[in-house]
Amino acid sequence: MTFSKRSLLMIIIFVLSFVFSRSAFAHTTTIYEVVEVSKYQRAPRGIWLWVSSGGCSDESQFAFEIQRSQNQLTQVKVLRIKEDFCLRYMPRGQAIFFGYDDVGVAPNENFVLLNPAPNQSSANLFPVIH
Repeated sequence: MTFSKRSLLMIIIFVLSFVFSRSAFAHTTTIYEVVEVSKYQRAPRGIWLWVSSGGCSDESQFAFEIQRSQNQLTQVKVLRIKEDFCLRYMPRGQAIFFGYDDVGVAPNENFVLLNPAPNQSSANLFPVIH
């Protein structure tokens, strides 16, 4: 089976247009998924979170859901709002820094992180105490 140069060019154009249109669509997709957090570390200006990732996650791909009540600690959930399509093997997740303003809590505020750890179905209830 042989192809003419024109046929090969058309096949290449078709494949490339599919790939580029798919990646353009993927980067504009908005999702709201509770992300797995394997570890956290509080810092003077914010918090480091180790999140499930394919290696291309950054702070712009996440949002925070905050619930406050008078008698309990503030509850925080980390949500992924844009997918990470990279395929790097990162068994411990990717560390990403979020300032307290980004999270929506005060630097001296105590809160509980409700995100599940990897391979768990229920919330972890990480206490994040100052």
